[in-house]
Amino acid sequence: ETSAVIFTYATRLAWYPTRPTWSIVAEVVGAEGEGTAPPEYRVGLRLEPNAHAVFALTYDDEFDGDAGAGWELGMMLFTPPFFCIGKCE
Repeated sequence: ETSAVIFTYATRLAWYPTRPTWSIVAEVVGAEGEGTAPPEYRVGLRLEPNAHAVFALTYDDEFDGDAGAGWELGMMLFTPPFFCIGKCE
């Protein structure tokens, strides 16, 4: 029933060493304020075979080594636009 002011931060870096489909990624996320989320980092490999799919294998941990997620295997699938206000391009 109360509100809290929290500043959330995130940054991401991706390096494509050989071609644009494979990358090495690194992220830092956290939050400060009346509620907090300890700073965490994530590093790993990402495959982007086309505009509609992204696959990643990453390792996530807090900077103090306390309670990160560990190894993660992720997938994001994107649909082409099917509803647009105006003309879809």
